[in-house]
Formats: sequence, C-alpha cells, structure tokens
Amino acid sequence: MTNTSPARSTCGSACEYSPRTDVIETAGEFQVEVELPGVRPEDVDVDLESGILKVRGRVAPRKESDLGVQVREFDSSDFVRTLRLDDSIDSGRISAETKDGLLTLHLPKKGAVAPRTIPVTSAN
Repeated sequence: MTNTSPARSTCGSACEYSPRTDVIETAGEFQVEVELPGVRPEDVDVDLESGILKVRGRVAPRKESDLGVQVREFDSSDFVRTLRLDDSIDSGRISAETKDGLLTLHLPKKGAVAPRTIPVTSAN
C-alpha cells in the first residue's frame, strides 16, 4: 500500500487538505484510520478505481456564534486522501465506518493460497 497524498494543505482558489492517516496491519487486514473530526458520514465519499482508494469530502462551515470570536482557525474546506492498493487487498470486501471523528477503513487481505500437490497422470 502506498500513500499518494501525504498530510498537507494546499490553497488555491479554495483550501484543500489531506487529513492525518494511520495504516495498521493485522494478520487478516489493513486498517486505515483517517482523522475527520466534525465530519458527518454523509459528507464523506470513499471510492476505489484502478487500485487507487480515495477518501474525499467537505468540512461543513461551523455555526456562527453570538460570542465575539477572537481567533478563528476552524474553516470549511475540502479534503482528499489517496492510497494505492496492491494486489493483496480483497477490494470486494472493503468496508468503512466512522466513530468519534475517526473514519476506519477495513481492507481485508486476500486469503493465502494453500500449497497443493498436482497429480501427474498418464496421457494414454
């Protein structure tokens, strides 16, 4: 698995950032944890095309407060994170869930092919 978009922000006409991400390998799968605090599940798209897994979406604007805001660092913006998957991932069984601002993608590994003996028979 290759990280094709390291965590960073790029600002042109609009600001886009790449959220912080951890990749954890277990015996049966890779888990990709993407930090998305305050992002609703319906504001996140996860796509897989040609071996590229892409997580993208938008951080919605925060509600304005009647209080006198002195410093504003939270902003609405788009985010995108991409990972190149290798052939060891069973792409048909990928799943995703969110909890407490963390998107967890489950990337199951393909089952190992057990060695086998191939019988040789006579062609007669």
